[in-house]
Amino acid sequence: MKTFDLVVVGGGAAGLVVAGGAARLEVEVGLVEHKKLGGNCLHYGCVPSKALLHAAKVIGYLREGRTFGLDVPEDLPDFGKIMDYGRRVQAVLGEHDTPERFEEKGVRVIFGKPRFVSPTEMEVDGRKLGSKRFVLATGSRARVLPIPGLEEVGYITNVEVFGLRELPESLIILGGGPVAIELSQAFSRLGSRVTVLEKMSQILPREEPEAAQALQKILEGEGITFHTGIEIKRLEKQEGEKVVFLEKAGKEMRVQGKEVLVALGRSPELEGLNLEEAGVQFTEKGITVNAALRTTAKNIWACGDCIGGHLFTHVAEYEAGIVVRNAFSPLRKKADYGIVPRATFTDPRNWRMSGLRKRKRRKEASPM
Repeated sequence: MKTFDLVVVGGGAAGLVVAGGAARLEVEVGLVEHKKLGGNCLHYGCVPSKALLHAAKVIGYLREGRTFGLDVPEDLPDFGKIMDYGRRVQAVLGEHDTPERFEEKGVRVIFGKPRFVSPTEMEVDGRKLGSKRFVLATGSRARVLPIPGLEEVGYITNVEVFGLRELPESLIILGGGPVAIELSQAFSRLGSRVTVLEKMSQILPREEPEAAQALQKILEGEGITFHTGIEIKRLEKQEGEKVVFLEKAGKEMRVQGKEVLVALGRSPELEGLNLEEAGVQFTEKGITVNAALRTTAKNIWACGDCIGGHLFTHVAEYEAGIVVRNAFSPLRKKADYGIVPRATFTDPRNWRMSGLRKRKRRKEASPM
């Protein structure tokens, strides 16, 4: 059985920072990933979404140029070429996250599905690994709720949406959070007829109502339809279209479109890890950790999306630094979420520093 000083489970933003940081301490590090390095941000999140948003923004400006007398073709855009552009961006940035690069740093990269057999042992596709320490950085996946008819009708999430080759004529988005709102504007500018369905009374429920309302008004001006304060009852397929039946203020409504995008938040990616055997407690929101990001098993830490909280790449990388320090140094450090910057990358952007008011009241400094 191969043994390590540290085994990192998950090759996304948090896991790569932990593995790279620990390798610099000249300890033996293993990195286990069951798909491909780079995680959600590189493959299904930040990178492809921002590439798509940028392309949509440019196309929006081109169309607006007709107002100023510019001769702009009517057949904008070529959706397939736009998606190819996103893949080229991914390829360039992905050069930093290759197995070869981390092997050169001294990290042993192991591909396969991991599961704990004890607090100090793990199996990866039948191969046993032992380690003094483990770090869980398994990320998150799209939350899909058990809505009647959803599975039968079919849907896409943030994973499948960036693999599309043809622009949907019409798109229904379930959810009104940052992912939903960013993609609503992108697809609308590219030419889709977009409808957003949000159960809360406003889009971007975590943001200030005034900011959310102002952004919604701008997006409505671009042709996007919003239904907030609704309850989705069921989905059906009728005459080649997907139909969402919903209730709003006691009245039944129906919305139909060619495609349905589910953007109802995120769930921790913990399936198959057998965390019970390791003594690691967790809930539907994520792995339970203390302020030092240690789990209920004394030799196991966790960071990134899999612990819930602030699901951002910059927060995951910050937590990864805390974990490396606490796993190998007697000088323990607690994670400080006093100020966490975040943005919804629409045009215009919705930017916010959560925790700023609390910090002003306490007059405390924060490393973030």
